[in-house]
Amino acid sequence: GALVHVFSWSGKDTEERGKMSLQIVVKSASNLPNLERFSKSDPMTVLVFQGVKHKTKVISNNLDPVWDETFEWPLQVAPSATEVIQIEVYDHEKLGKNRLLGRGEVSMRDVVSKGRYSPSITLKGKKGDVLKATISLDITYKSP
Repeated sequence: GALVHVFSWSGKDTEERGKMSLQIVVKSASNLPNLERFSKSDPMTVLVFQGVKHKTKVISNNLDPVWDETFEWPLQVAPSATEVIQIEVYDHEKLGKNRLLGRGEVSMRDVVSKGRYSPSITLKGKKGDVLKATISLDITYKSP
């Protein structure tokens, strides 16, 4: 009988334990590099946490895009302080491959300790060079 109990998941148990999640608002970016000859970059942001990717919409012809998009990662286990949220901003190409404008990361250490964290992250280029570009996020960790 005990075995059956282990595997019987009733929705009620999980509700009572409280849901853990990581919520990220991709607010805006500024001073993105321009890779286009005749117009401006068409930026979109890709966030990766624990192997799960979320993408913002593409904002055309804009080096200071405002997305204000919210993404949520439901968590089964509490994130460790050593984990990172990866951020990549791309120039969206209608044909061919999207080009990297800049990348950055946020340490979960800051997020877990504060619960809510609103960093402005300086992006790095493909070769690891520090850019003038920044991206602003609003990160909330809901612990159980």
